[in-house]
Amino acid sequence: MTALRVRPGDLVHVRGAWREVRHVRDDRFLTGGAAVILLFHHGAPLRVRAGDLLAVRR
Repeated sequence: MTALRVRPGDLVHVRGAWREVRHVRDDRFLTGGAAVILLFHHGAPLRVRAGDLLAVRR
């Protein structure tokens, strides 16, 4: 699933572990490309390109 479709409550596979998404924010890279910031209940936020594919469980 692309990063744009992730929503709060989804589980995202990050660095070998499944993490629950608490909040999703839209952002931009300095070059103008679309980005998504995923905030988790535990662990550091993750910033990815909006079109990146992620392993997601709903």
